[in-house]
Amino acid sequence: MSKSEDRVKKQSPENQSIYYAWIEEFNRTHEKVSLPGYESAVTEFLEYNGKTSILDVKSETIEQFRDYRDLRPNRKHGKLIYLSNFLYFVSRKYITRWNFELDDLKVFLLRNDELKANTRNAKPLSAKQLIKLYNFFNENISDRKWLEVYIIFRLVYNFGLSKFDIARINSNTYNLQTGEFQKSRTSSQVFDEEIIYIFQKSGFFLPHNSTDVYNRLKEIEEILGENITQEIIKATKKQLVVRCPQCGRLVENDIDKFGYVQVDLLNLGSLILCKGCLENVL
Repeated sequence: MSKSEDRVKKQSPENQSIYYAWIEEFNRTHEKVSLPGYESAVTEFLEYNGKTSILDVKSETIEQFRDYRDLRPNRKHGKLIYLSNFLYFVSRKYITRWNFELDDLKVFLLRNDELKANTRNAKPLSAKQLIKLYNFFNENISDRKWLEVYIIFRLVYNFGLSKFDIARINSNTYNLQTGEFQKSRTSSQVFDEEIIYIFQKSGFFLPHNSTDVYNRLKEIEEILGENITQEIIKATKKQLVVRCPQCGRLVENDIDKFGYVQVDLLNLGSLILCKGCLENVL
């Protein structure tokens, strides 16, 4: 059971009914939008709101919810956007007894210039750090704890999965034989041979809670001496690209994707090109 589902089960029958009606409409009208982020923010608010009916929410509760956790400004902003969209649904479908108008919630949001000023850019891992990480995993992959950390890191880096996506990997969303993961109703992807083999051998061993998935990534601090986040992993992949001088494309920094042609007469030595361009110029 996910953390979101656990939170909902503790709610009153009325709040549960409203929540599941919202989920049903969301799935019908937002096919290309990721639901887990919405679920997390809305159920966290329901939990914070306690036993109070969602139809009786107070504006001061929303403001307190915004600040009760020490989150980066852009995270707080995102949670309020998700919550506002949920409350718009509630206002359309039910008779509310709120002490505010929905447009009043905008005062709790940060302006774009404030968000930019407070956004911390993720610093990508260096080549030295990646080599250190590789060597550690290579020596400790048989340990169940580090196998989990390794697979989660790979799923974020190679396939761009979020902690919510990874927590959803189970027999309903992933085919052990083909390696295909149904990310959403309209999107799926096939993992590489190594990950397919590990899942076939070990089954569904990853955490089924997004918080636990994220905490596994934090274990990398033990190896590198600093906390690793999804943003850092994504920034690392974005940095590890090489621009082909022929087509101008940014290609993943992998020797198998490049070749070279000798141009010694021009005193350029070996000209490195992506494999596609290399085939076309020779």
